[in-house]
Amino acid sequence: MEASIFTLLLVIGLSSGKDFCKEELRRSVQDADLLKNGTLMTGEGALYPAGTYWKDEAEGHWWVCPCLLEHCIRICDDDFAELIVSRSITRTSYGIINWEKVFDAHQTPLEYFKLVKNAKCKDASAELLTDDEFEILYDGQLVVKSSNETVDIEQYCVNKTGILYTHLVRCLEKSLPAERQLYMLVLFVSSVCLIWTAFAYYYSPVIKSNHGNIVVCHSASLAVFSLALYVVHNHGRFAEQAFGLSFGCLPPYAYLASVLWINCVCIDLYLVSKGLGWTHNNAYLTKMSIYSFCAPLAIVAVVLIVNAADGTATCWIDGPAYEWVFYLGPSLIVILANFYLLYTTYSRGNANPVPTTEESGEAANRARARDEVDMLRNNKQRGLFLTALLGFVFFTKALPNICDAAAGTDSPAARRLNYEMRVAVLSVLLLCGVAAGKDFCPEELRMNVPDAKLLDSGHLLTQEDEYPTGTFWNDEEEETWWVCPCLLGHCIRICDDDFAKLIVSRSITQTSYGIINWEKVFDAHQTPLEYFKLVKNAKCKDASAELLTDDEFEILYDGQLVVKSSNETVDIEQYCVKTGILSTYLVRCLEKSLPAERQLYILVLIVSSVCLIWTAFAYNSSPVIKSNHGNIVVFHSASLAVFSLALYVVHNHGRFAGQAFGLIFGCLPPYAYLASVLWINCVCIDLYLVFKGLGWTHNNAYLTKMSIYSFCAPLAIVAVVLIVNAADGTATCWIDGPAYEWVFYLGPSLIAILANFYLLYTTYSRGSANPVPTTEETGEAANRARARDEVDMLRNNKQRGLFLTALLGFVFFAKALPYFCNVGHIWYYFLSLTGALQGLLTFCVLMLFTSRS
Repeated sequence: MEASIFTLLLVIGLSSGKDFCKEELRRSVQDADLLKNGTLMTGEGALYPAGTYWKDEAEGHWWVCPCLLEHCIRICDDDFAELIVSRSITRTSYGIINWEKVFDAHQTPLEYFKLVKNAKCKDASAELLTDDEFEILYDGQLVVKSSNETVDIEQYCVNKTGILYTHLVRCLEKSLPAERQLYMLVLFVSSVCLIWTAFAYYYSPVIKSNHGNIVVCHSASLAVFSLALYVVHNHGRFAEQAFGLSFGCLPPYAYLASVLWINCVCIDLYLVSKGLGWTHNNAYLTKMSIYSFCAPLAIVAVVLIVNAADGTATCWIDGPAYEWVFYLGPSLIVILANFYLLYTTYSRGNANPVPTTEESGEAANRARARDEVDMLRNNKQRGLFLTALLGFVFFTKALPNICDAAAGTDSPAARRLNYEMRVAVLSVLLLCGVAAGKDFCPEELRMNVPDAKLLDSGHLLTQEDEYPTGTFWNDEEEETWWVCPCLLGHCIRICDDDFAKLIVSRSITQTSYGIINWEKVFDAHQTPLEYFKLVKNAKCKDASAELLTDDEFEILYDGQLVVKSSNETVDIEQYCVKTGILSTYLVRCLEKSLPAERQLYILVLIVSSVCLIWTAFAYNSSPVIKSNHGNIVVFHSASLAVFSLALYVVHNHGRFAGQAFGLIFGCLPPYAYLASVLWINCVCIDLYLVFKGLGWTHNNAYLTKMSIYSFCAPLAIVAVVLIVNAADGTATCWIDGPAYEWVFYLGPSLIAILANFYLLYTTYSRGSANPVPTTEETGEAANRARARDEVDMLRNNKQRGLFLTALLGFVFFAKALPYFCNVGHIWYYFLSLTGALQGLLTFCVLMLFTSRS
């Protein structure tokens, strides 16, 4: 993600390479050549793409930033390392470092780190560490075991003597870094302010209301969260299990409680506005307290049970996936619920709350008093501001994980997130008894393990690997175990011996199939064959298969196979590998026809295209075309129809050999989809302008502006993509990699969706009032605009805009979900089918579910 955003900024001239690289992580390169494709090749043979290097014109050499490519560590400058070693009195005790001893369980070997050479410490203040004193985490950070302190990459380096890494030099600082001091100060100030807020509301008259009680509890929970974080960051990791458990669980528990108390604010506002909750009794507050304090407690209990089931003794959830399942996920659900409740509340406009049966007589008169209504309006504002703040904080917490997941499978953090997300979801579902392990594994990817041992930790130990809970199950009838290696990581299948012999014996040219050169068939981001999880004893249905040589295929990072002659992509279940001492074969399973899933997908694309073309013609032939809404619907349907037809051609034809066809059908689907997204944005803009009295015009100039916006903005994005591809020296039809998908495709779609929801929210906040007339709508025109049929049509347009935006958001979620977690084949197919169904669902919204005048 960093590289893609950085490349875009370089192309448009807003940034240079040094803007994204700290001084401690830069490296000077004297001997380097700039290649024609914009890549810098150093004398050591390392390649740095555009955005990871820059030239120092004053000194006449190049600077590179290895840490922009992958996780990195620093290699000490020779003179600096000798100085530090000479100062050490006990230097004779520092021998060769045992690197396997200091890496954590998820870490790759030292050779997989990018190296920043000639590193030093400021003021030459440093100490030496032995391999018993530290541990290196997956992202290169250092943990000092004695104090459990985490040290950033910039604060240590490794001394390399010849071919051996002999010392680890830790930089010393006299005080905490300025960033750490500021962070601690902000936590402390936040705690004081929150405690002050809680006391101020508690001793003010507003405490007599539910809103006041909720604000006190919310402030108190958030104060506990800030104080607990302050203690954790000031003390470091806790050696004692009791303290570690308390301060490991307390911050997320308190934060989730504060989130639920904001949810109570929105629930209270909703009930009051609907006339269901105008009560200030203790029972009502007790229900809220049970909800807000006990729900996070249940989540903490599940976390501790999952940790115990996994055999770990951590203070809290370990890994980004568990963060999403137990921490960020519930927060996101509550945030979305809050926005819905606030939207429903605000849709009533500024009307007074509906009284309940308890608010009769004098109570009803009191509720209608001016000061009471003003207070409720202020409460609505507070609820909106607190929810918006909560959403912003959630975004800052979730962004690092999202960026890691979208950065591609060559990111260690992304690979770890994909693995942990599957295991985390499985652990919860298995714990709740909702599913069994076999529910998550296709039959073709299962492996029978007769000789296995169930450990006390709940893991299954086989001869090759250890399978955590959720990746195995017991077949009591056959008295054997089944495991699913593909739930642990990317996998490939190993052919059954008898099946492989049968296929080889059928091959006339079997003598031409020798040992496969695996490095030749893997794509640029692929790890060696040994890093795949292996599914053994695999077969093809009906024993229908063919052999492929290493010149005929390529294996992608996720284990999928690409046949070079036809550019066809083959799933993991459709091939297997037969390995032996002298020869290795790749067996591809053959099918007489397209799979049922593929046939259904193509059929849905055709039906969607027909329905969208029908919708466009229907609106074009009806009187509604005279309005802006009708014009927009026609263009939106046409754009989405082009998108569906282009996808149909791509999936029916496969990859295109010619550059011209590849360019057209590579760029056309995302261009047409973005255009359809922006036309929905025009629907919302038109509704907003009409209901604000700014856009009651149906002239050609207005439609021309919308056309320029909706058709030219995606064209500009496509142009930038082609420029970036040319700058990188690639000749792909479209953007290559998930990070570019987010920057150029999913990102703009998300921005448009959020803008649509805001415009619709603003429009609906006017309630059911008639549109405000413009100066052009005087006299007869104003009377026409106020006619009942015109008002009804505008209300129907609002419904269509809301339904289309909600549909767009759902389809966006289906497209984005695979980037956040490695979903299974069935779920991935379902999500892809959802995108293909967008045209059919749009037809239903526009032609069936809403009435037209």
